[in-house]
Amino acid sequence: MKVNLHLKERFYLLNILPQENALVDFQLKKRIIDKVVVTDEDKNGVGFNVNEQTGEVTWDAKKDFENPKEVDFSEDERKYIRQSIEKLSDGVHPDEYWLIVQTLYDKVKDKG
Repeated sequence: MKVNLHLKERFYLLNILPQENALVDFQLKKRIIDKVVVTDEDKNGVGFNVNEQTGEVTWDAKKDFENPKEVDFSEDERKYIRQSIEKLSDGVHPDEYWLIVQTLYDKVKDKG
């Protein structure tokens, strides 16, 4: 299933995947990471910039919105992402975090 992901969604996805996995899940995680990792080409395309003094990260949101990355996830990868998000449900996070996570969940859920 093909999914369009913006930079912020890709960053969040990389951070919500579990740090400890069984071998099969680790292999799924690696495949997902390979598909969503933010490359130098991605960064250049949206004017990605890191302020050296503050560590603040900025980019051109309009360019990002107009050019999301199309990612083709297998059903197993989508299931792994959904399960990773479901494990977060008891945590407390800012509303923006939940908005992005909910968007990711909706993008990888079963359509049928």
